[in-house]
Amino acid sequence: MFDTPVQVSRPSRFFDGEGSLETLGTATTVWADVKLHDTPVRMVFRAEEDIRVGDIIEVENLES
Repeated sequence: MFDTPVQVSRPSRFFDGEGSLETLGTATTVWADVKLHDTPVRMVFRAEEDIRVGDIIEVENLES
């Protein structure tokens, strides 16, 4: 369990009075258990990891 490294980035939105600019922060590596072939797709990680709704999660190609 927790044998798959995933990259987690947090988007930041800045308002300049005329619109907004969205950027991605530096990606951090989190070890998780990813099940891509389940319905729904699942990712299990430790509760102490800093992952929030809206974060961008990148998973490398996984072998079956």
